[in-house]
Amino acid sequence: MDRQTRKRLHDAIEAAEEILDITKGPTFQDFVGNLVLKKAVYYDFAVLGEALRQYDKYAPEDTPPLSASRAASDMRNQLIHGYATVDPGVVWSTIEQDLPNLLDELNILLDDRTL
Repeated sequence: MDRQTRKRLHDAIEAAEEILDITKGPTFQDFVGNLVLKKAVYYDFAVLGEALRQYDKYAPEDTPPLSASRAASDMRNQLIHGYATVDPGVVWSTIEQDLPNLLDELNILLDDRTL
C-alpha cells in the first residue's frame, strides 16, 4: 500500500475515533442541544467522508474497497453542500450503528496492508 493510501486511511481512522470519543458520554439530546459538539462531529464526518472518497479514487487497484465508502462520501456531501438539511438523528444513528464497524474495517485494512 502506498504512502498516500495509508495516510487517507489514517485520516479516516483518526476522524472516526474522534467522533466516537467525543460522543461517548453525551446523549442524543445533548448532541442536538450542543452546537460545539454537533459542529465537531460534522467536521469529523466531513474529514472521514473526504478521506474515504480520496481512498476510493486514488487507491491502487489491488486495494480492497470499503463497504461504507460511498455512504461516508454521501454524508460528507450532505454536510458540506446540504448543511441546512442535515438530520441530526441520521448522524447520531450512524455514530451508534455504523461507525464502530467502519472503524474496525479501517483498522483491519490498515493492519493487513501496512508494509
